[in-house]
Amino acid sequence: NEKGRPDILQRAIAEKKRVLAERFPRHVSRLVDDKLRARFGEMIKLPRNKMGG
Repeated sequence: NEKGRPDILQRAIAEKKRVLAERFPRHVSRLVDDKLRARFGEMIKLPRNKMGG
């Protein structure tokens, strides 16, 4: 912008990327995760050890 600061959209995009990189949902139980990985494992790209928590 005119003051040399990132505009609000750029700041929002940066914040979104930060939040998504640091937080992981815990609403999927281990049992459900196991079943999903057994059925769709080749489609799931996020390794369990990268799920956080």
